Order: sequence, then structure tokens, then C-alpha cells
Amino acid sequence: MADKPGAPRVKLTAQGGETMDLAGSLNKAIEIVKLKGSVAAEVGRDERSLHPGLIFIAVSGLASGISALFSHGGIGGLISMPIMAIVGYFVGVGILHLVATLAFGGKGDFMSLLRAESHAAIIGWAGIIPVIGALVGLWHLPVTIVILQNVYGMPRDKAIATVAVIFGFFLLLGLVMVLFFGALL
Repeated sequence: MADKPGAPRVKLTAQGGETMDLAGSLNKAIEIVKLKGSVAAEVGRDERSLHPGLIFIAVSGLASGISALFSHGGIGGLISMPIMAIVGYFVGVGILHLVATLAFGGKGDFMSLLRAESHAAIIGWAGIIPVIGALVGLWHLPVTIVILQNVYGMPRDKAIATVAVIFGFFLLLGLVMVLFFGALL
């Protein structure tokens, strides 16, 4: 992917002295969100892409924390939400990996999926805008389907089924929680 002339370059040094190009990684993240499967596969293979991906996840959590600050007034979310976002991504991608590989025959490793999905976390940056951010967040569903197709080599129907099973499970879980906690009120 060609860099734009004059674009600011942010290079950070990771453990082991490797540098990461944050602006280049952001460009790749944007391409993944635009459903460019080849870029998702490239990011999945690139071991250096994890650090920028973790930054993207943390910023997504920070956006949610800022949104909560304005709607709930608590400052604690500014610290807890980035941490919760990173932990949640590891758990969520772990579930995605297990369902994709065990139930639908996906071929790939957890870290490759995590690297590609972490770049898709920029979708969560819209979370700074209440309600709109949640609606924009639904775009993560087709992005994940494309990531599964290109990182795990899954046919589209199996990638869709993987995402549908997980989305359906969490939708049902949310409904049960609403009914349960609603009954407590």
C-alpha cells in the first residue's frame, strides 16, 4: 500500500528494537474496514502488526469511556474501558477462533486472527458518539466475515455461519439478561 506524500509518520519502538509504523498500520486498518480481504490476510501474517492493533483496541475502549463520561458522568471509564476493551478482544477473538476452527473447519491460528481483528477495532472509535457508535459498530459483522474468509481460508457461507452463531448467542444472552434483571426490578 503506497503511503501518501507528506503524511505524518509515527514510528514507535517495540520490544526487541523493532519499529512499527502507526500511520501505515492505520491505513491498513482502514482498508480492512473497507473489506479488503488481502490486507486482512497481510496483517494477519505480520507479527509486527499486533502492537499497533492493541493501540487501536485501546483507543476504541477510550472512545467508549469518553462516551460514558458524557452520559454517566463517571471518569473511571477513561481508565477501565481501554483495559476492558483489550481483555474483551482477546476473549472475543478466542471465542471466534474456537467456533471457526472447531465448528466450521477454519484453518488458522489465534494470533493471526487477533492481529487482523485488532485492526478492525477502529470501527469502535465511533463509540464516542452515543447510539450512532453502536449502529456503526454493526459494520464489524461483515468485516469479521471477510477476515475469516481471508485469514482462515473459510468459504463465505461458513464465515457467515460462524459470525451468525456467535452474534445469535450474544443476542440471546443479552435478551436473557434483560429479562432476568428486568424481573429483579
